[in-house]
Amino acid sequence: MRFAVLQKDETLPELVKRLYRETQAGSLSRAERALRDQNPGLAAGGGAGGAIVVVPDVPGTTATAQTRDLPDVVGFLLDALGDIVGSLKDVLNTAVDRMEEEAQDTLERATDREFQKAFERHSDVRNLIKEAADAATTRIDRAKVLRAAHQTIVGQLGEDLNHLSELIHR
Repeated sequence: MRFAVLQKDETLPELVKRLYRETQAGSLSRAERALRDQNPGLAAGGGAGGAIVVVPDVPGTTATAQTRDLPDVVGFLLDALGDIVGSLKDVLNTAVDRMEEEAQDTLERATDREFQKAFERHSDVRNLIKEAADAATTRIDRAKVLRAAHQTIVGQLGEDLNHLSELIHR
């Protein structure tokens, strides 16, 4: 049994033409039925681009070079997961950087001598400024902890995917 990756907006007839070569008249219609039977999602109107499709052997056809064996498909999936992990790392870095920058900006404003001096006669505002500075310091500390945690987790995911890929390609 072989596998293939569904292309974006690919119809079932297009998929059949891409995956099979007819060696016997009428065999492509059998191939379409076999694909539908093996991949119920295709019968329901197709699947998402990038979905893995089971490509059954169909008498009277030969599979094209567009089909892959199981290790190749697993390698494709691991590569896709690696890309996702990389994107996740970027998103998390951006979010934590923004969190830390905003907190740092707040802390700088709240600890600015001239800013504090402007409100020295208003104890209620001074207290709010101090609370804002304390909260900003807490957010900065939290951002550092989050950054370290997500770098560890994402790094371990990357290592695990690399290890799996090495095992598959032995």
